Parts: sequence; structure tokens; C-alpha cells
Amino acid sequence: MTLHNKRKAKPLVIAMAAALVAMGAQAQNLAELYDSARVFDATYQSAKLQYDANLAKADQALAGILPTAGVAAGLSRTGFQNTNPVTDRTFSTQNATLTASQPLYRPANLATYKQGKRQVDLAKALLDAAEQDLIVRTSQGYFDVLAAQDTLAFVRAQKA
Repeated sequence: MTLHNKRKAKPLVIAMAAALVAMGAQAQNLAELYDSARVFDATYQSAKLQYDANLAKADQALAGILPTAGVAAGLSRTGFQNTNPVTDRTFSTQNATLTASQPLYRPANLATYKQGKRQVDLAKALLDAAEQDLIVRTSQGYFDVLAAQDTLAFVRAQKA
């Protein structure tokens, strides 16, 4: 474990030790601690949210190369009153429009889409790395706490 990882793991070890002491007889297993760490670990949560953001950006980039559709409707009524009672003229006009368009070639949109896919791949790799790091830090902290408990029990047994 590198010095940088030891610095990152130290607060986790302290927190887990405090949690184990506070729980007393209610011990947690490693899987429960890992699940809790996934929820509360800032490094992992940052990677997860970055991955989610890149997924959303990739979907937006996809929209740039897909067809678009639009609907419009209108109604117009024009009345004309004449002093001649025989001819009352009222005109009505109705129209409806449905349009669809597909860009034939937009290289910028295609490049943005491809870049978005690559960013999702990168974010997924970073998320996987953050998850592996979390597993290592949680396991190391868990086993450090168990070792400390064993040492404490050994010292107490020697004093007795």
C-alpha cells in the first residue's frame, strides 16, 4: 500500500473502528461495510456521478445525429360584414403541418457523438478503478480493525 493510499485509508480505519466500538455486540461483516462505504465514500460517489453525467452527455450527443420531427397547426377565421344583407362573407382557413428532417452529413455532430461514447468508456474505467480502490481501502480498514481487536484481546489476556 503506498503512502498516499495509507493516508486515504487512515480516516476510513478510524471511522470503522469507531463504528465497531459504538456497535458493541452488533458486529458488521465486510460485505455490509463495503455496501455502506459505497454510499458514503466521496471518491467513489464522485466517480459514479461523473459516469452518470457522461452517460447523459452521450445521450445528448446522440440527439444531434438523429432525425427531428415537428408538428404545427393553425386556424384563422376572417369575417367581412357588408351592408348588403344578401351576402355575408366569412372566410375560414385551417392548416396543419407535419415536418421531419434528417441531417445528411454533419461531421461535427458525428464527432461529438463518437467523443461522447469514448468519454463514457473512460468514465466507466475510472468508476471501475474507484470501485476497486474502495474495495481495497474497505478491506484493509476492516482487517486493520480486526487485527487491533485481536491485539487488544491479547494484551488484556496477558495482563489478566
